Amino acid sequence: ETVSMPAMAPALMLYTSGTTGKPKGTVHTHAGCLAQMGKEILYNFDLKPSDVFWWFSDIGWMMGPWEIIGCLQHAGTIVIFEGAPNWPETDRVWSMVERHGVTMLGISPTAVRMLMRAGDAWVEKHPMPSLRILWFRVVRFRPRRAAAPVGPPITQCDSRNTRRMCSRSMAAS
Repeated sequence: ETVSMPAMAPALMLYTSGTTGKPKGTVHTHAGCLAQMGKEILYNFDLKPSDVFWWFSDIGWMMGPWEIIGCLQHAGTIVIFEGAPNWPETDRVWSMVERHGVTMLGISPTAVRMLMRAGDAWVEKHPMPSLRILWFRVVRFRPRRAAAPVGPPITQCDSRNTRRMCSRSMAAS
């Protein structure tokens, strides 16, 4: 049975190190947190009930609850996995996108940098025709330089350009 809650009642608490390197908790409320997650998934990502959404991240980070709560509010399917993105093989992320028919993939620049070191062959062996949106915070991928935003966060994918977008173009500055 659904329980009615006051708008400002705590919904979840997440911890972040922020800029200080010391953990601090952030309390998210029912009205703000839950409504915002649902709104972002529906309007920013154009989630459809037929979509398979996978935000590749630590479930304890904000994106884990965001994916679960936001997608389930709109009858989307989510992918959750345990383990490393490069084990048992370096193509684990791309293999899972292809195997599970992921239509929306979110991935961090840190994970992209790690996967890029393995080369394009791991990406190119997976056609990934289902992938329509690849989301990452666009940064310049230059060794030994600070990352800086270079564009909007949402990139449209289709079967003609998915492999190129998932490998080579993310390396462009």
